[in-house]
Amino acid sequence: MQGFPFFPDQASTFAGQIDLLYFVLVGLSLIFAGV
Repeated sequence: MQGFPFFPDQASTFAGQIDLLYFVLVGLSLIFAGV
């Protein structure tokens, strides 16, 4: 896995905002799940 990018290249200009939304929703889900 050496050199494997954790985040792929962004395909569009608003991809970063979509990624942020995704991580916020995952984080909230983990909080409410009690993890």
